[in-house]
Amino acid sequence: MGIIHYMRQKGGILHPSTKQYIEQDGNIFLQRPTFMPNMGPASLKPSYPIEARTHQQFEPVILKNSTWWENWAFKNFFDMQEATLIGAQAPAIYQHTFNTLVEFGLLGDRHTNKNAKVWGIETAAIHNRYRY
Repeated sequence: MGIIHYMRQKGGILHPSTKQYIEQDGNIFLQRPTFMPNMGPASLKPSYPIEARTHQQFEPVILKNSTWWENWAFKNFFDMQEATLIGAQAPAIYQHTFNTLVEFGLLGDRHTNKNAKVWGIETAAIHNRYRY
């Protein structure tokens, strides 16, 4: 659940309005729906985990530096004696975790115009249990 909570806080929801944003590699200055607010370079933008090692707009899950994603894997799958193994095993952990969440319909995957895979929360998985 930590992954989904983190993605939600970063705006990583696969809403139809973000389709072009994702496809255009996070470029906010391309055509946007008229109901969307103006966004500038300093605006908070949706961020999605991406399988690329570097990216300016989205959040790579595998980096040489410690990231939220690496810390999550370490806390959930390793202990102090196995700390050196995380770098080698993290890609397999993320691939399995994201594929499982996609299989259960919680996450979906999309591709940028550079064919990098990003993951986001499916709108169908968001459910308001309180109806007013």
